[in-house]
Amino acid sequence: MDPTLHDLVRGPGDRTILNDGERDWSRSDFAAAVGRASGALRARGVLPGDMVVVETVPGVQTPIALLGARAAGAVACPVAAADLSAALAAIDPRVVVTERAVDGRATVTTSALLAQDHSLEIVDGEGVAWGIRTSGSTGKAKTVLLSEDTVAAITESSRTLLGYSGDDRVHSPLPFHHILGLSQLWVTLRAGALLVIPRAALSPAELVAWARDATIFPAIPLYMRWLSKSATRPAFRTVTLGGQPTLPADRRQFAEAFPRTAFFNVYGLTEAFRALWLHPDEFVSEVEATGRPFPGMTATLAEDGELWLEGAHVATSYHRDPDGTAARFPRPRTVRTGDLFRRSGDLFTYVGRADAMFKSRGEKVIPELVERALEAHPGVARCLVTATSLDGRELQPIARIVATGAPPTADELRRFLGDLVPAAMIPIRFDVVETLPMTPSGKLLRGQS
Repeated sequence: MDPTLHDLVRGPGDRTILNDGERDWSRSDFAAAVGRASGALRARGVLPGDMVVVETVPGVQTPIALLGARAAGAVACPVAAADLSAALAAIDPRVVVTERAVDGRATVTTSALLAQDHSLEIVDGEGVAWGIRTSGSTGKAKTVLLSEDTVAAITESSRTLLGYSGDDRVHSPLPFHHILGLSQLWVTLRAGALLVIPRAALSPAELVAWARDATIFPAIPLYMRWLSKSATRPAFRTVTLGGQPTLPADRRQFAEAFPRTAFFNVYGLTEAFRALWLHPDEFVSEVEATGRPFPGMTATLAEDGELWLEGAHVATSYHRDPDGTAARFPRPRTVRTGDLFRRSGDLFTYVGRADAMFKSRGEKVIPELVERALEAHPGVARCLVTATSLDGRELQPIARIVATGAPPTADELRRFLGDLVPAAMIPIRFDVVETLPMTPSGKLLRGQS
């Protein structure tokens, strides 16, 4: 049986396991809704192993539809609205759960899924459980396939290492199409905790009020920046930080703003979720370190510094992409991350993306190293470093910066970088811009500057 469905049906039926801002959902009520969705999907011809795409929206209907697909034995594929067209072309699902019409596709609305009475009957799938889309921040998005065993391993290690318990209120503002958000459903069901999800996207002010009663808050750095600036701050017991690197200045700010909160820095990717973790005692004392391997995971560095991961948390493959699978997954349960790291003892520190690195004047340039150095300047809020060629041959770095106020001069920034990065990494030009291309979770979109 799918591990998440197993966790859904075990335990007291009257226990509240989810709140969507409108009502409390008991375990039995939520399981009954999943049963109705599953029965409706089976009635529409969904068979074990079929792909079912669910367009994600805030609220309870998305997790109901996703677990309904799993109960039917299908591969559940949560997809963001902006990615729907590309995802449908890549996945070619049996059914799409969406509130809008999609030409040439069998679709069903959430209300239609819940309209008829079906009891929860769990159909065994074919090993592959979930299809999760990558962010596409460094290239074309792919659909990563996760097995039931992989989900079980991620769920159990997250519960035990990060300390989720049945007494916790986990307020997760993260969308279900992102594995960071989806995993909160898996882990809270395993722990018997209460998962609280928003009914709509939250502004910074709304996030502060909504997160007030949380004991555990899974977050990206952007959310913690919002909360740190608030005059009234939630009293979190635990914050798990992932999705992108956390800058040293952010860590110090977060620790100062939330002195009684345990911060777990966590690194992973869709292809190997929950790969590295850093103990809360090291969050500031090892301010640049990313973490050490999760139990059941092994991390090694290739000759060029690329991180390779092996273990129970590694995905199966890419959907309908044998070439991409062969290149990224050289062996079963092994993945090349595409990220550059350095190592000190058992701690690994993120350096940058391997595919963003280039050579200038014969020297390596790692854009993210330059960006982190520039963002330590008080006049720089965010920046993006890319390669350009002024003579058609030699690549050289340029920087686009979002200033915090009056923009610093190019000479000032060059002097500032002089003690922080090699000369070949110092940009030849600094362009001040109002915004940079970002994903909804705050990641820079490289190649779209």
